[in-house]
Amino acid sequence: MAKRLRTNDIRFIQTTVHKTMRIDSESDGINTVTFQSSSELQNTTVTNYYNVINHLWYKPIPQLGSAVSGSFNATDNPFAGPHRGVYPVGEYENNPQYRWKFHNHGLLIDISGSNHGEGIKPGTFSYYDNSNDHVSFRLKDDGHGNLYNADETQLYTQNPLTASISSSINYVGNIFYDHGLVVISETGSYHSTGSGQYYVSGGTNYSMSYDNNLTINTLEFTCVLEGNEFNWSNNPSLFSSSRSDGVSLKKVEWFDEHLNQTRSAGYNIIDPYLNPDFVRTEDGFNPYITHIGLYNSHDHAIMKTTFPHPIKKINGEKMTFKIQMDF
Repeated sequence: MAKRLRTNDIRFIQTTVHKTMRIDSESDGINTVTFQSSSELQNTTVTNYYNVINHLWYKPIPQLGSAVSGSFNATDNPFAGPHRGVYPVGEYENNPQYRWKFHNHGLLIDISGSNHGEGIKPGTFSYYDNSNDHVSFRLKDDGHGNLYNADETQLYTQNPLTASISSSINYVGNIFYDHGLVVISETGSYHSTGSGQYYVSGGTNYSMSYDNNLTINTLEFTCVLEGNEFNWSNNPSLFSSSRSDGVSLKKVEWFDEHLNQTRSAGYNIIDPYLNPDFVRTEDGFNPYITHIGLYNSHDHAIMKTTFPHPIKKINGEKMTFKIQMDF
């Protein structure tokens, strides 16, 4: 028995789910690189990273003005021109990503696609670095692509009237959610500890956590069984296999390789009446549904569902089954 699905019985659904990832410097799929400009170091690999990062993310956008270059000075105003060093993107236009702190050296953390999925969920990234004796800090993202130090005592300015914890002054780098890239571009030279490379000297002993994004595509098929449909079965055992009188039985024999013997069975090809053992006097015959198969226009099987237990089909009652296939 079969029934054709209508167009509106098939629905495509997309659902975004999130998985919390916890990885560290020993995990696979994480690459950290300290980059420097060619003006400071003639190392092809290191300078290539610097040039690529600068070209893709930090070169000025003409219509927005150029990003601030050189070392940070407390007297500098990163907004000395219209939108100077600010990169509003889509929904973050009112909470822009700041990219004006890109110095001659920094730290790149490349998270592979197997770890970040389709992207990192904004506002969930946390990074702890304890690479050297004078380096121990925890960074978080503000949900708009900016990284900031979670310890307020390590901020450039702690004056809430001057700047918030993730402001254009206090941010120390950027995260590019869709690409799984983290760029720590602030040296942290204003810290009295270490050699003036407070942030960018990390990247060897660290841990991080974040939620990644994964889109699940689902095809949903709605199978409606009206009250007068599918109240019968083509299973021949309904007619004869349990009868004891042997009336109108046809015997079939075959060789069972597993048992290494010939087996036989009989079924009724003449008697159109149901075996009384399958009919209840109070509600008649009710088949049980164990599977639903979906086929294309060429009668090729596309998918088959199996229920955890048989479902009784009651004559006169409408039933709806929703079948979902994720991919």
